[in-house]
Amino acid sequence: MGLGTRSVLVFLHLSVQFFFHHQNSVDIGRVILEANLMQQTTPSELHPELLLDPFVPLTKGTYPVFNKYPKYIVDYQVQERQRIRLEELEYLRERWVGGRGV
Repeated sequence: MGLGTRSVLVFLHLSVQFFFHHQNSVDIGRVILEANLMQQTTPSELHPELLLDPFVPLTKGTYPVFNKYPKYIVDYQVQERQRIRLEELEYLRERWVGGRGV
């Protein structure tokens, strides 16, 4: 792989990372158009209706609470919070012991 190719790959990698780590505006009309196209062209044996609950329209006013997160995501977030809490406690313990001159 030449130097030029490597720099292009690095640039693309950074561009993709930037895209997925920052908020981006979305053309809702385009999203709906693509969704309708996918719905029309998806074979019936692969249609999401077989796996998902029926779609429910959003309520007017406030956005409804979403509580159907996959369990593994919720569990991971709980584990991460616990890990961070333990790291903070350890840091504070070391700082307190170090400040006492022990």
